[in-house]
Amino acid sequence: MASKKTWQQCLTQHPLLQSKNFESGSRHCIAQHEGDLFVWRNEEKNLCFINLKRIQSNAQSGGKDREAADNFQALLCSQVPQFEVTGIKFSPAGQFVALLGRQQVMIMQLPTTRAHMGLFGDGRNEVSCRSFSLAARFLSATSHVDVLQFRWHPASSSETHVLLLTSDNIIRLYNFSQPQKSLHTYAVVPGSSGFADGSMSSLYDATRAISMANAESVVDFDVLPGDNVPSPAMPSSRAPVENTCCVFALMDSGDVYMLRSTLPSSASVVARSRSPVFGPLRMQPAAEDNYGSDSCAICCLESHPPALVVATAAGRLYHCLVMCEESTDDSQDRGDSGDAASTTTHGDPAYDRWAAESSDGEPILYVFEGLALALPDDNVEDTGSSDDHQQDSTSASSSGRLTLHRVGDANDGYFCSHGSGMHSVMLPWLQRMDRFCVEDGDEDQGAASIDELNLKQECHVEHLISTRPFKDSPASPLSSFCTVSHAFLGNTIVCVTNDGVCSTVDLRRSPATTATATSAQLTEAGGRSSAPDTLALSPFFDEVRKMLSERSAVPVLRLSGPAQQLSEKACAELMDKAINTFGDHVPIMRKVAAMIAKRAKALESQKKHQLRECAGIMYQFEEIKAEQEALNERAEVLVKSQDALTKRLFAVFHALEFKAPVRSVAEEQMAENLQGLSADVKKTQQLLETVKQKSKFHRSGSAKKTGELNEQHQQTLRSLIKQDTEDIERLVGQVKSLQLQT
Repeated sequence: MASKKTWQQCLTQHPLLQSKNFESGSRHCIAQHEGDLFVWRNEEKNLCFINLKRIQSNAQSGGKDREAADNFQALLCSQVPQFEVTGIKFSPAGQFVALLGRQQVMIMQLPTTRAHMGLFGDGRNEVSCRSFSLAARFLSATSHVDVLQFRWHPASSSETHVLLLTSDNIIRLYNFSQPQKSLHTYAVVPGSSGFADGSMSSLYDATRAISMANAESVVDFDVLPGDNVPSPAMPSSRAPVENTCCVFALMDSGDVYMLRSTLPSSASVVARSRSPVFGPLRMQPAAEDNYGSDSCAICCLESHPPALVVATAAGRLYHCLVMCEESTDDSQDRGDSGDAASTTTHGDPAYDRWAAESSDGEPILYVFEGLALALPDDNVEDTGSSDDHQQDSTSASSSGRLTLHRVGDANDGYFCSHGSGMHSVMLPWLQRMDRFCVEDGDEDQGAASIDELNLKQECHVEHLISTRPFKDSPASPLSSFCTVSHAFLGNTIVCVTNDGVCSTVDLRRSPATTATATSAQLTEAGGRSSAPDTLALSPFFDEVRKMLSERSAVPVLRLSGPAQQLSEKACAELMDKAINTFGDHVPIMRKVAAMIAKRAKALESQKKHQLRECAGIMYQFEEIKAEQEALNERAEVLVKSQDALTKRLFAVFHALEFKAPVRSVAEEQMAENLQGLSADVKKTQQLLETVKQKSKFHRSGSAKKTGELNEQHQQTLRSLIKQDTEDIERLVGQVKSLQLQT
């Protein structure tokens, strides 16, 4: 019997994702939302929907419904985009889809109704969807301005507010009710603060002049909800936290600026007040090069405290914690002395007034750890932008720039894509820190959390996908990819190479990406088991998992274009590299095998001891069971003897009472009862006789009253009735005659 295929294998054979459907120079963008795969085709200008859950069900059933599994639905735009779509981003709830281009942005609203098998609308092969352009007037009027980053505002419950970063170093807030007019405009450049749309021309000229003078530009930004931001960035006197988010903007020089974006109370209201930009944030411990001057991407991880990942074009990654420094007299003295490393001023009255209201100290980026990816020297030459797992921007990855992507809804890991493929990075220490910060305050739990927090565990880095096996190979980034994270489908990366080949990578093969899941499974299993078992098993599994995580997995090789034509020497070098990598696993595997064998030997001896104990317990059980049966038989005999003795005792008492010369108390009471009964019987007999006499008299009287008439009486009655009849007729005749006379 042939083995069943997985949905990953069926997806790579889907007609929509075949390489023959990709024309030369065209790009297809893919994204996923809640287990549904979406593919944008630039030739047909439509968004295709593939139901992955249906493919999984068909694969589990043996592939009987092949036609249904290969089916897809095309979602058409009411306003067809006239630009090449380089990325698609879903809103958190999946109601809207943003189609991103180099200089254009279009919003597509998906149907809210679903038909059979999860199809949109009424289930037809083609469904029309409402679409409209965003900031079309501004982007068409300024042809030299490019779209760098697009984010959904996390404080928008209706998902109709977005943030747009352009190459003029300005972040704009838009509402879909007024897609051509920005609600807020934030200028993120040193020496300025954010403005509203009241003075766009002056703001644009000033921002451009400052940017050219400083030779700095904003390369990326990311957002965090307002309830997960240090208090100085969210003054309580300014705006409610539920309508506010914190924006972290990254400059190409490595400086990070922080500002807050507040939604207006009404869609028709446009704020006119300034929104100060806080920064650049100081980084501790301080570094002479400010941790690199070629920063290209930033990613925010929602944790307590919030974490930032800053990436450089050279492949350096820095994990920072956003925390507040306590205000002290020393810090005030340093600020008065004009130390630029400790305080930052903008010379703006609005900023100074806002900074005075923030009394909790200034936010600081604490660099927790840093790492360098093993990339070729010329792998990345340009800056890029970050992206969420469900958004999966393809504009940056297509040009080989380094980008950051979150791992689903988890806050302890992310993906890093570049011209050589993709790396996965997991941060186990961040999850422990988050638990420590949100705990209830129990002393026992607090001590355990502190001990857990003191455990030194570095981040796990793994090269998942390799598209450039050699340094002299051309850069071949992934054309598009997305991460599928679903309870029914598992965790999988779906990627498309530049030549249109679709492939999947199961994340369960990665020890780094499964470390958190394994810990959660052990925790859940430990919750159902007893405490001794948990204490006995956890250290062993933790040690094995730690040893296995030290090995470096071989990335999945995905080549496209000229890189596919490898020479024999290149293939030999690639094979030798793989053999060396797997050869490094042998000592680790032997260590793990020895540890498991030692553990198995200890468990075997413990098993034998427990079997002996069980045999002794079973022997004692049989003895106790035999004694119980003997006791039951003896109890039955004693019960029978007790019944016989009781009957004999009653007989003796009866004989003694019967032969006694005087009456006992019971006999006297019985005699009184009998006398009373005899008197009652006599009284009842008298009453019965009286009732009988009355009944006899009643029967005799009824017989007399109901006697029949004899024949003589009947004749007499007839004659009387006849005579009366004649008299009546005579009288009637007389009356009639009198009436005639009158």
